[in-house]
Amino acid sequence: GLLGVPTHWAAPALAPSRAGWLEADPALAALLAAQIFSPPADRSCAWSTMLLVGFISAISLGLTNVCLDQYVKRNPNSRLARDMDDGCNQRLYHYAVPILSMVLGCTFFAADFFTGVFEDARKEWWFGGHRRWTANWCAGIAAGHYVQEMIFKEWCGVVLFAHHVSAVVTAFCLGAAGSWAGLLCSWGGVYEAGSLLLCLGYTGVVSRYFGHVAVTLSTIIGLGFGIHGFIVDWPSQQLNAAAWISIIALVALGVGRIQEGVVNIREIRQAVRQATTSKNRQQCSMPTISMSATLASHQMTKAKRT
Repeated sequence: GLLGVPTHWAAPALAPSRAGWLEADPALAALLAAQIFSPPADRSCAWSTMLLVGFISAISLGLTNVCLDQYVKRNPNSRLARDMDDGCNQRLYHYAVPILSMVLGCTFFAADFFTGVFEDARKEWWFGGHRRWTANWCAGIAAGHYVQEMIFKEWCGVVLFAHHVSAVVTAFCLGAAGSWAGLLCSWGGVYEAGSLLLCLGYTGVVSRYFGHVAVTLSTIIGLGFGIHGFIVDWPSQQLNAAAWISIIALVALGVGRIQEGVVNIREIRQAVRQATTSKNRQQCSMPTISMSATLASHQMTKAKRT
């Protein structure tokens, strides 16, 4: 269907007894129901799972954010209150919930990906419309995470807020996509893995340079999935509106992530180069200073003897 609305939601609205202008033409009502509200058989269950997991994820992660915030207010000298110098005035505890949700999401994504890749019907999983419960859980956790980020935290700028909104929309559109279920889930999952490494870079688990390189490379890999889909499965008659929304959002996010990643990589390289140059200059000036001091001491000693 266009928006993946379950058939049992649509049937009452299109029943001839309830839709006055369709009473005269039951065949037209049946045709509209088949064309507009004809998701795969598991779509209703997928949406129910995503909504439930998203709700639980948003509430639990949001409460965790509130508890961490209260703890840091009572213990301002705690290590969790350390400023991360990320340009958004974020402290260490602000990264705890995103890292937790990304680890959970990437775990379900990896389970879905490796199960699909090594099964016999991998092409049907990659380009088809059927999705496993692992993909539904992954999308639900991601949607719940970004919803609670917008509600329980102070988001850093309009761009990040727009990113969170598009991420939520994309997560639910993945559940309504008529085809490319495995491809789109893997596309978004690779993005999420790069974001996880970026967060680990800001917290010091890995270097920030590695984090920015990882998020850039993961974005390129994700865009490669999309290019592969258009080359192998084009034109696809099963790409509905939800699938196209997901594709457009993932491409737009990918372009922005690559631009930001390249800028940050260049800045880090420039900073390292400047620091290295400054250090070399200091090391080169130290022998000169030492020789000057020795010569001055020798001249003073000679003058005293004289």
